[in-house]
Amino acid sequence: MSDPLGNALREDLRRHRELLAGRVPAFEALYRPLIARTDDVRFAAAWAHRSFSAFYDRPLLIFASLRERALRDPHHPLAALLADQPAADTAERVDDAGLEIAMEDAGFWDNLGARHVQTNETGRAVVWLWPASALGLRAYTLVDLGSSAGLNLVADRLEHPWRDEDDQPFFDEVSPPTRRVGLDLRPLDPHAEADRRWLRACVWPGEHARLQRLNDAFGAMESESTEQVALDLADAPAWLDEIAGPVLAYQSIVRDYLPERERKRYEAAMSRWASERAGRVWAELEYVEGGAPCGIVVHDVAGSRLWGTCSYHPTVVRRTEGAPCVGR
Repeated sequence: MSDPLGNALREDLRRHRELLAGRVPAFEALYRPLIARTDDVRFAAAWAHRSFSAFYDRPLLIFASLRERALRDPHHPLAALLADQPAADTAERVDDAGLEIAMEDAGFWDNLGARHVQTNETGRAVVWLWPASALGLRAYTLVDLGSSAGLNLVADRLEHPWRDEDDQPFFDEVSPPTRRVGLDLRPLDPHAEADRRWLRACVWPGEHARLQRLNDAFGAMESESTEQVALDLADAPAWLDEIAGPVLAYQSIVRDYLPERERKRYEAAMSRWASERAGRVWAELEYVEGGAPCGIVVHDVAGSRLWGTCSYHPTVVRRTEGAPCVGR
């Protein structure tokens, strides 16, 4: 008898492998042996009370769960493969036995059951820094929707790597917010070593620039005051209604993690919130059809506009015609 979960997981892994197209050698080395083990009943047990909306969620959760165990134990059977700086030929030396041993680790299954993919990629903070600069916001509350550990809230304290298609900076310095708040159903603590290690595990092996940005953000959090509120995003519009004064609320790669009906209600409520009063801005960095994978869309009392497009881990942003830039 076929296993519905095993079939679905195999398909997710195949689609994810096709999407990455060999970009992460460590993952490429693991797809085949993982696909051969998707009927393991422990997957069903770990996910008995969970659901997943995006096809890449389960593959990334598996990789992050393995990597977290490898980062904490230099003798882990996949430590050489999933380390921060894997050796050039490590992926070629992976065998089924290493994964088999790794899957006997109870901590791996605990991660699968309890953890969520929370990359907290600070390169995506362009989604709020650009509107804050271009719209000239002052004395505003900054709110991260789906904040994970809230590291994007301090991105104005970090290096600004972003350029336009002509390799020029495209926004000025940003006036700092008076309050920085992250909303997340399961917020992580950026000061707790276990949560820091999980965030590092969600960075793909070999992605050194991303890891450096993450570590820099940990440092910035030590000297900047932020708040974390445990809240379902469905309740975010009502929560935002209670804030007086200008508000810039933003999200980055959140939409795919919401079930379709919940996502539609949330987006309709956020659109109403942004359009009801001057001084309210809702900015999104999300997947868009065609062209570059992501778009930066800004909603306010004037309407909704696509300002630019970028990658999932942006350093280059392509402005759409009429989008604001430096010197506006």
